[in-house]
Amino acid sequence: MELMLADGVIKWHGTLRKTFEKYFHPEVIDKESPEMFETLGSGKVPDLFQFSTQLGQSMIKKVKPSTLIEATAISSIIRLMTEDGGEQPVETFIRFKNDISQWYDEMRNFNLNDEEIKMFEEHLLHLNGVADSQESIMLLAMDERIANFDLKLATKLRKLISKKKKEEALKFKDVIYEHVAKAGNRVEVADYTWHQIKRMLLYSFSVPHSLAYTLVGFEELNIFHHYNPIYWQTACLTVNSGSQELEEGDKKKDKNYGKVAEAIGKMKNYGVNIALPDINHAGISFTPDAANNRIVYSLKGIAGMNDETSRTIIEHRPYTSFKDFHERLYSNALIGYDEDGGEIRGKLLQKKHLINLIKAGAFNEFNDRIEIMKEFVYYEVDKKTTLNMQNIKSIIRLGLLESPEYGKYLEVMQLRDDLRKKKVDKVTMDRLSVDYKLTKADKCCIIAPKLYEQYQKFFPENGALLEYSANGIIISEKRFDKEYQKFIEPLKEIIASPEFVREFNIAQFYEIWDSVAQGSIPKWEMDSVTYYSDKHELDGVNTKMYDISNYFEIDPTPEIIETYTRGNREYQKNRIFTLIGTVLDRNKDKHTFSLLTPDGVVTCKTYAGAFSHYDKAITRKGAGGKKETIEKSWFTRGNLLMVKGFRREDQFVLRTNAVKGQEKEHTIKLIWGVEENGELILQNERAQV
Repeated sequence: MELMLADGVIKWHGTLRKTFEKYFHPEVIDKESPEMFETLGSGKVPDLFQFSTQLGQSMIKKVKPSTLIEATAISSIIRLMTEDGGEQPVETFIRFKNDISQWYDEMRNFNLNDEEIKMFEEHLLHLNGVADSQESIMLLAMDERIANFDLKLATKLRKLISKKKKEEALKFKDVIYEHVAKAGNRVEVADYTWHQIKRMLLYSFSVPHSLAYTLVGFEELNIFHHYNPIYWQTACLTVNSGSQELEEGDKKKDKNYGKVAEAIGKMKNYGVNIALPDINHAGISFTPDAANNRIVYSLKGIAGMNDETSRTIIEHRPYTSFKDFHERLYSNALIGYDEDGGEIRGKLLQKKHLINLIKAGAFNEFNDRIEIMKEFVYYEVDKKTTLNMQNIKSIIRLGLLESPEYGKYLEVMQLRDDLRKKKVDKVTMDRLSVDYKLTKADKCCIIAPKLYEQYQKFFPENGALLEYSANGIIISEKRFDKEYQKFIEPLKEIIASPEFVREFNIAQFYEIWDSVAQGSIPKWEMDSVTYYSDKHELDGVNTKMYDISNYFEIDPTPEIIETYTRGNREYQKNRIFTLIGTVLDRNKDKHTFSLLTPDGVVTCKTYAGAFSHYDKAITRKGAGGKKETIEKSWFTRGNLLMVKGFRREDQFVLRTNAVKGQEKEHTIKLIWGVEENGELILQNERAQV
């Protein structure tokens, strides 16, 4: 309703209750139009109350109800189950609806005569021959022509089938037969009455219960059918992705990226267009765009974004270009005023926010996102107009002196650093054997013979050499510096040239680009919005080469290929399947992780030891004893994995089968990339320290 009110589709009537009663109260909604029932039977309405499960959706499409009574009956019947493994009540209901003559055949198979069939018609014809509720059974039993129960006895029967009291209900069978006989009926009538009751023994709904639930579903159906479906679809996506919980102020609650991706995948399966966030139109949460019949991804859903950053973006709209956005919110944002009323400029957003907004396609209305990223990186470059030796560390870091012609300069600069860091001792003038006429500003030091050999390589004249001592060679640091400056002079001229300055700025650009823009567009989308708007990163894989399966086509019951005994215990080997996908998130307590495969989101389950092995970060001691990470958890969001195992209900259990004489295959492999021919670049083992 909030989404529809915001777009002016419905009008506010003073209170939420009055607004609801005006448009969606059970008394005012459509419960009859054939077109709406056609929509219901299409199975295109997501998360319809009472029919949101796979079974519920399947039954709605098969039955295609045409009345409220029929829809209510389905709501009740889909919960009825038989224990003997035979046809389920809902399957019988569908069969009879499609061919009502089969119901008459059933009654004749119970040897009912025409008069008896007519009695049951009055009670069950509108239900396609299947009693659907506690009340339908009560009416059958209370019919004086059938069992002639009084209200007290019928209520007792209702209570028995309303709860899972099968044993007590079975004892009631004799009461049924006794009363049917007392009513002057043949035993065949008792048989068929019990046949209808028997379906209810494992839990039956009452009409008020089923009807109330169905009416809630019809309220949702009315929103979907009589208004643009995008409003209902957006509401479903918001709830299923967990965005509503975040909207309601639980700041401690982290985004569940697996939940978001699964909700988006489900909505895309209904054919809904989930558009990338638009900087001028996206809301804090998912936003319906009725004009273009799409749902716009939320600003808050972008990695690194929160309420505050999202509201900042919305409050400063509209933006005419990426440059306009960059200046007003990042490079030159107005963040306040000083005591004299002067403007204080700074940043309203952080660098990471702009990077993820670009990756998410938020600026696509202005230009292709690769071009936008280039523009951003260009702004980030600390562009130089001149260079000198103060910039030498940056020049070296950028690899601009790696060609052989610059080798001698690098060596001499290293020599200078070593002289400063590795000198054996400082020497005062009174310790020198000869008066070298040095000034007080001149400093002397002792260096080791190996360092002196390096010095002689570039300065054979020995201009800085003073004398030899027992501890090493004594040189004048001032004289060495003079030699050094003369030697390095040609390099100073090179780096000061306009051509080198331009090369330096370009190298800065690529250094920043490599740090913020690695990967493909699908990779960018996974990093920022945790879903792929078009192609999955692994769409180009040769699935036949690796025998990769679609999880959703695998039987939920494991396929046993072999059983064997070890000790006194019997074990089984299941058929093993292979999946590939992108890691969304992990649950350390349950030892599970969510994998976004090209076909949808799959929950993968492994045992505690294996989970710990693949989840831990591999570290080592670096320089100065500082711990450094050489490999992150394989369950890090965005990693690509190949996994092996079998499906068990709604989980993919990681497992491989041992083959005698062969090394057991790993259940998880890390994917580094896909070759042009569809081959995978795989890593089988964790990094070794």
